Amino acid sequence: MAYRLSEVMVGNGKDTFLCTKKAKVSSISVDNNWIWLVGRRVDVEVTKLIKETPICLLPNVFRDDHVKWKCDRTGKFTVSSAVKAPRQSFAKVDWWKIFWFKERVPRFAFILWLHFKRRLQTKDRLKAWVANVGTICGLC
Repeated sequence: MAYRLSEVMVGNGKDTFLCTKKAKVSSISVDNNWIWLVGRRVDVEVTKLIKETPICLLPNVFRDDHVKWKCDRTGKFTVSSAVKAPRQSFAKVDWWKIFWFKERVPRFAFILWLHFKRRLQTKDRLKAWVANVGTICGLC
């Protein structure tokens, strides 16, 4: 038995919907039209969004609702796929073993990695940003 999605209200009755576990989108759609409780005051922006919803996005009452995770080719959510989703992937480089090995000192490995990526804050790089930085070695 499907419960009406908009049946239970919280707060002042116009801001929040509370859905039951068995609520379905199809319970507020009949013949490709959205239906709401009589006398229901719906926000103007929400009403506009409802009216602009294309027919292709309306629910299919003959099919069960389902969720598909787009960040994984299987369509199933995993923590691994959630971590990888916002990341940018690059090709693996062959020089990574030079400084990421078992007995490494992490601080030195990080500094070496910055050097390989040409990101160390050397005086040569700082001179490009700030005009009054001298390039003479600080120990000389």
